[in-house]
Amino acid sequence: STREMIGDVAFCTMLYDQQQALVGYSLARPFWHHGYAFEAVGCLLKYLFEERGLHRVIAECDVENVASWKLLEKLGFRREAHLVENVYFKGKYGSEYHYALLAREWQRGS
Repeated sequence: STREMIGDVAFCTMLYDQQQALVGYSLARPFWHHGYAFEAVGCLLKYLFEERGLHRVIAECDVENVASWKLLEKLGFRREAHLVENVYFKGKYGSEYHYALLAREWQRGS
């Protein structure tokens, strides 16, 4: 109701395959644990699979961001990789989980 921006969701299709996309999202801390990220990312997935006809959607998250990887798993994503200390962020190396969701998996779950 305040028209305040509380977060964002985004995607980019992969250069090597326009039928695959990487998604990302962020949410301001006061709005965590209200279901907003689940709703927003779910709407983005619906758009990507049902309107754009994508084959596969990819997501990455910090291993320590438990809420983020639980969100991806709740949306039906499958963990495909655990990259150890692969990204330098805020002065130290961190680890990431890589997730993916196929259109056929989305259709089964929706």
